[in-house]
Amino acid sequence: VLGADNKEAGVVADLWVDRSEAIIRYIEVRLPTAGTALLPMTLARVDMARGRILVDSILASQFAGVPKLRNADQITRLEEDKICGYYGGGKLYATPARLEPFA
Repeated sequence: VLGADNKEAGVVADLWVDRSEAIIRYIEVRLPTAGTALLPMTLARVDMARGRILVDSILASQFAGVPKLRNADQITRLEEDKICGYYGGGKLYATPARLEPFA
C-alpha cells in the first residue's frame, strides 16, 4: 500500500467484505510500526499490473494516525465516520501545498 508520497505505508493484511451487499468495504493495512489501519475501498486505487494499492489522500507516514477500532473484528458507524473523515480530510490537509486555495 502506497501513500500519496509514493512511499510504502504497509502491506495488505485482510479484506473486510460486506456480506449483505457482496462488496469489499475496507482493506486492512498492516503497518511497519505494528498495528493495522483500515483503508476504505472507495479511497483506494488497485494497480493490478504492479500488485499495489495506491492512496492519494494521505501520506504513508499518516497511516499511523488512522482512527483505531474498539473491537478488532467489527466497526461501528461512528468509527466508520471517523476513518472516512480522516482520509477525506487528507485530501485537503495532508500536505502544506493542499492548504492553499487553487489559483
